[in-house]
Amino acid sequence: MTTPITLYFDLVSPYAWLALHTVDDIRAATGREVIVTPVAFGAILKRHGQPAPVDIPGKRAQIFDDIRWRAAERGLPFTGPPAHPFNPLHGLRLCLAVMDPAVRTVLARQLADAAWSQGRDLQQPQVVLDVAGHCGLPQAWAEAQLTDPGIKQALIDSTGQAADRGVFGVPTFALDGRLFWGNDRIPHLLAAARGEGPPP
Repeated sequence: MTTPITLYFDLVSPYAWLALHTVDDIRAATGREVIVTPVAFGAILKRHGQPAPVDIPGKRAQIFDDIRWRAAERGLPFTGPPAHPFNPLHGLRLCLAVMDPAVRTVLARQLADAAWSQGRDLQQPQVVLDVAGHCGLPQAWAEAQLTDPGIKQALIDSTGQAADRGVFGVPTFALDGRLFWGNDRIPHLLAAARGEGPPP
């Protein structure tokens, strides 16, 4: 049995939004399950002593222009959240609380769409709960996850484990002990899944 691919993501990242839209294609191309795994990107940046990409002068505008191009290439409408960066913790915690990989993928993708395609504010708990409801999750259960101490700690642990593994940015894909950072490394990820390595 083949091991799954892990996709580390944070809803605050537009590139992670695009990556979530590649999950089905990657699954079909590799025959492997893709486990979407939320991490707190801000904590990873702090752990590695890195500035946030959008805080680098000149880079912010380049990032958002690039996202507009890439979203259009995938046929995805782009609006962008009302403020960026924003606090994504409600959505990340809820994603982590969902154990079923398929349901978690749908939830993560719809939460990311809410921010990046629809311009909704994921800092508002009700927005997150509205998306959860559209994914068929019970409202009382979903609301409880947003403040559950165990879920809060689980996200801290997930983030720390990712950083320990060498993750420094999102999206990052992990396959058989190897990391592939960014959507432009997806072709390399697929090649590795076929048993190919980098050229000598």
